[in-house]
Amino acid sequence: MANANNANPLSVFIPCHRVIGSNRDLVGYGGGLAIKEQLLRLETGMKSLWYE
Repeated sequence: MANANNANPLSVFIPCHRVIGSNRDLVGYGGGLAIKEQLLRLETGMKSLWYE
């Protein structure tokens, strides 16, 4: 999985930042874990825009 995500040229359309570890921890992301966490928080906040 990690190798496929690393080679992903379409991360906007196939968001590899959503991949989490089997123990639910944040794991590797090319942009760094801090950016990964920010993206996930942003998406969580936007969820209400799409699912209300």
